[in-house]
Amino acid sequence: MAAVGVVLMIALSAVTLQRAATPEPAVTPSSAPTLPDRVYDHPAWGPVGMPREPVVAAQLATRETWGGPVNAISVITGSGRYLYLDVDGDLAERIALSPDGRRVAYWLAGTPRGTPRTREGHNTSVTTVAVVDVVTGAVVRHEFATEHGITSTALLWADATTLVGAFAQWKAGADGTAIDQSSAVGGTSWAWDVSRGGELRQLEGEVFSELDAFSEAAGERLLIGRDVVDLATGDVRRVARRGFTGSSGAAGSNAVLRQDGTLAQIGGPGLGGRVPNQVTLGDLDDAVLGQQVVPGTERTFQVLGWRDAQHLVVVRRTTSGPESVGSDELDYEIVSIDVATGDAEPVTTGGSSMLAWDWAEGLLTAPVVDAVQPSDPVDPRVVAGLGVALLVGTVGGLALWRRRARP
Repeated sequence: MAAVGVVLMIALSAVTLQRAATPEPAVTPSSAPTLPDRVYDHPAWGPVGMPREPVVAAQLATRETWGGPVNAISVITGSGRYLYLDVDGDLAERIALSPDGRRVAYWLAGTPRGTPRTREGHNTSVTTVAVVDVVTGAVVRHEFATEHGITSTALLWADATTLVGAFAQWKAGADGTAIDQSSAVGGTSWAWDVSRGGELRQLEGEVFSELDAFSEAAGERLLIGRDVVDLATGDVRRVARRGFTGSSGAAGSNAVLRQDGTLAQIGGPGLGGRVPNQVTLGDLDDAVLGQQVVPGTERTFQVLGWRDAQHLVVVRRTTSGPESVGSDELDYEIVSIDVATGDAEPVTTGGSSMLAWDWAEGLLTAPVVDAVQPSDPVDPRVVAGLGVALLVGTVGGLALWRRRARP
């Protein structure tokens, strides 16, 4: 019996080591970031750390710990590794990846001055915005004064170092009425140059009260609905043509604003705001050009950015039939589409989790390489439990053997 226990323990250890020994791409500091040709689901027990290199994609995810599941920021690095970022705090609701893949912004739950909002007994009151530099590991934070917590209305990057955000104040905490707990007042919008580590600059003007997750920023220009705002001067002008300001069923980016004024968006005049849909191009600086429907984009779910001046990068369904919906197949693909001809070149494929990733817009020009599937470690709680069971069985077997061996 003892021998059997020892053999089982050795076998279990070998399996665990084999699962953990899947080779990971090497990090070479001088290497330029690359895009993977396939996106895998991130293993729940994947490694936690700081990339020390730019990341091409990030998402708010759930990872497993010895104490149970927790919110975490999942990233795909420029060298193809899958990591959970090693950041402190209780992550909440929304993240944003900078265009150069160097910084990730995120909201944190904290302790408000009054009664906090709760869910299943846990504090969910958002009080802080934070930014982590994934190359150096440095983190900057700004905590907002709040009685019951703030809404995480918007979080987006105007450029590699300027973060733009918006929130409102929740009217009540857990001890308030149901109506007050679901009501927010006093919207506030701000811009923050995180490279200087200074204070947030509040954005004044009625137009900023409409800043939301469907807004787009490029350099000094911020597109809110049909209004273009100059972040430097505060000047506001109306866009002559825009089909909608939000998509029904959208998950992630439904529009991309380029610094030259080109707006690529899902839907448009005559197309509605449904998702999936076609993509249209418009020029904010030349209303006469109107909007151009991009051929080959009928099944588009997200607009991510530009591979070059002529090729738009979108996420679309790989098949148009309903049989692919909800399956475990590679249902989605990121493609680079020639906006004039509709010719498409594949970039990467993946399952339904593809829609949850936030891609670094400035790294969509990177070369595509063969992806390496991340290792999927055995749940250490299972290993520990089996180890304890084997140990108890071994000790019990040894005791029984000794008892039977006595004359």
